[in-house]
Amino acid sequence: MNWTMAIVMTLLLGCGGKKEEPKPEPEPENKSGWGDRLSGLADKAKDLGSEVGDKAKTIGGEVGDKAKEIGSDVGDKAKELASGAEAKAKELEIEKHARDLGDAVARKASGLSKEALELGKELKAKLDAGRTLAKYNYDLSIDATPEEESEFEKRHQKLKQLDVGGYKVGFERRSTHPLGKVYKWQFVFGWRLPDGRTARLSLFTDDELEELVLATMMGQLVPLANLSFK
Repeated sequence: MNWTMAIVMTLLLGCGGKKEEPKPEPEPENKSGWGDRLSGLADKAKDLGSEVGDKAKTIGGEVGDKAKEIGSDVGDKAKELASGAEAKAKELEIEKHARDLGDAVARKASGLSKEALELGKELKAKLDAGRTLAKYNYDLSIDATPEEESEFEKRHQKLKQLDVGGYKVGFERRSTHPLGKVYKWQFVFGWRLPDGRTARLSLFTDDELEELVLATMMGQLVPLANLSFK
């Protein structure tokens, strides 16, 4: 064996017996980084949940306040409507009662005494018998009451005046009167009787009566009324 062969054999034996060096293990993933991310997401979710909760409370409070406000308005409107309905019902009830002049409750509510209405009916019957006022639709009430002459003159001076058979008859027209909507107008007449009383006559009608027509009427009503007081 020459030296060259010996060297080759030595190199071959040396290479065959050399151990393979271990491969480096891959570095493990950084688990701590994912944990931090998950923790951050959880905190963010909590923050968002808190914001959503606060916003929901705010909106809920606003909705609740608005609902209370609307409920209050509705309640007030309901009370107003109920009050209006009650007032209308009372008005209709009074009107119904007023139309029945023979009803005692209506007479009391209107302030017209039974005697004044009865005398008015009698006076109207006498006029209708002569057909003096046949073309008019009307009702009468009449009475006489004691009154100081000074009080009579004080009130009488504020009225329009008609000269009827030696009597100074004061009168006025009223749109609001005891018979309500049964008639549109009430003509109130008053004059002084010789015995110190004041005669009070009311003519209820829907007709627009001019002063000349009233004077003609009173020319017949006053003498008949004076007879009723004797």
